[in-house]
Amino acid sequence: MAELRRILVDPNRINHIRLAHNLLELNDNEVHYIKRVLRLKVGDKISIVDGGGNLWTANIEDKSLLSIDSYQPSYSQKPHRTLIGLAVVLPRRGFDEFVRMASEIGIDFIQVLTSARSTPQAEEKWNRWNVIMNEAIEQSENLWKPKLLKTVNFKDWLFDISYKSESASALATSRYVKGKDLRSWITENIPIYNNLWTVIGPEGGWTEEEESLAKDLNCDRVSLGDSILRTSTAAVVACQILNEARRN
Repeated sequence: MAELRRILVDPNRINHIRLAHNLLELNDNEVHYIKRVLRLKVGDKISIVDGGGNLWTANIEDKSLLSIDSYQPSYSQKPHRTLIGLAVVLPRRGFDEFVRMASEIGIDFIQVLTSARSTPQAEEKWNRWNVIMNEAIEQSENLWKPKLLKTVNFKDWLFDISYKSESASALATSRYVKGKDLRSWITENIPIYNNLWTVIGPEGGWTEEEESLAKDLNCDRVSLGDSILRTSTAAVVACQILNEARRN
């Protein structure tokens, strides 16, 4: 049987379904998505996901109402033992597509960073990024939505992560010949740590001070290959490597 089309609903709204006798009232955007994009009709079935590993089967009762077969999910997926994250210095262009691809590929955390060579024109678009992630989860049929973490300075983030014994981090550098291959770094650290982070710098690269601080705080240096990659490209490459290594 063909897989049902999916719609992602905020977990807080799903928590109220039990009080509403297993009925979910749709907002205008969801009505438009079901009717105009998915072209489903009253009486059709659809899957609801919450971005936290749970899936429900629902019936379309009318244009703005879904009824769920049971408050208990029809399927639940446990989180991975090792969670993976990308910490990325926000670039001027390409971050929207990175958010989309990272959600499709499968990642647990996206941390937005600033650094000494951040692009001043880079815009933070939290509402847009959230919409992009929702669309990507619905399209890719992933059950876990990445957690998008508020912007912090690279140095502050590095100090914070260095005190978390369950986490390991690696700084992606393009011209450091002694940098370990990212795949090798992941393979070595997956059995040891619960959270693995790769840090992607700005287009202008890291400063000597930032690289020195990373070394002092046990943030390893890794390589993504021989090419010099744009920030958004490097972030997608790292995301794919992280997810592939964890899966294997």
